[in-house]
Amino acid sequence: MKNNHLFDLHTHRHDAPANAFINLPMEVLSGKLAFTPLPGRSYSAGIHPLFEGDWEKALIQLVGISIHPQIKAIGECGLDNRSKTPLPTQIEFLQRQAELAQEQSKPLIIHCVHCWNELIATCKPSKVPYIVHGFRGKPQLAQQLLRAGFSLSFGPLFNPESLKLCPPQKYYLETDDNPGLSIQQVANLHAIARESE
Repeated sequence: MKNNHLFDLHTHRHDAPANAFINLPMEVLSGKLAFTPLPGRSYSAGIHPLFEGDWEKALIQLVGISIHPQIKAIGECGLDNRSKTPLPTQIEFLQRQAELAQEQSKPLIIHCVHCWNELIATCKPSKVPYIVHGFRGKPQLAQQLLRAGFSLSFGPLFNPESLKLCPPQKYYLETDDNPGLSIQQVANLHAIARESE
């Protein structure tokens, strides 16, 4: 995985090009869909905090497919205050997925909505990147996350000041759930923001 301007850290496009991590739908972890990777593609898999189903079963499935050579990252997983799953359960499963990422030396792709203090308290990045995807927060939050060891991934919607303060080694970009957008277009948006005063 490279954090350069032509790598798409997080996309939901199943026909995405090879320079991307294609996020597997929860139907794969719930057992409703088989994992049928396309040749030459890279994938990420994790329990989304808005998932409504059997989390324990999904984790067993995740552990099983995570050893596949085309699974390059764990996630998206994380914390979301809109979830019907209690926050303590979300925290427990985030910890378990973080441990899996560490064991397999794979990046952890994090979804977080209004649970930043809990995220920072739960996850202590170490040997693998812990990357907050789709970051749109203010510069103060960006600085707090960067100081805590996290990396940040920015999509087409972002706070320009947060983008500007993110150092290159902690910076990623993504198309997320925007199927009509290329990673080059996202990179162009970021370049314009960086050049503006």
